[in-house]
Amino acid sequence: MTSITPAVAYRGMGDATRTSGCLTLNGEGVRRHHLRLQHWLAGGDQAALEEFVGAHGEDFTLVRSDGAVLTRDQMVAALREVGGSQPDLEIDISEISSPTAGAVRFLERHTRGSKSELRRVTALVDGNTWLSVHETTVRSRRGTA
Repeated sequence: MTSITPAVAYRGMGDATRTSGCLTLNGEGVRRHHLRLQHWLAGGDQAALEEFVGAHGEDFTLVRSDGAVLTRDQMVAALREVGGSQPDLEIDISEISSPTAGAVRFLERHTRGSKSELRRVTALVDGNTWLSVHETTVRSRRGTA
């Protein structure tokens, strides 16, 4: 498993790019953020969870692929219950784009053993702060999953 860079090394503009006066999270920032999530879910790494949670604004919302809307507090409570529960989990981020300033879109693959789940994610960000995430399950994709 890839190690996580200390938080101080990537909380600055290194994970964001300026677009039309706005800061938008770049590909490296998206990957590092999801590596923190992987370290929590796979290994129960408490520091990784705290860094992951700390990147979400106080008014953050998550629209899950089933349509449920979670507040930041609800997401954190759910995550705290599942640390270390998926020891073989790998999260891969690809197809990263920024359709407009303050938004990032990417393909997120969760792999456990020989099974993969794909979701298309659109996020609203302010620099390194995640404001809102909307996930859509990718049910069938030629050559994947």
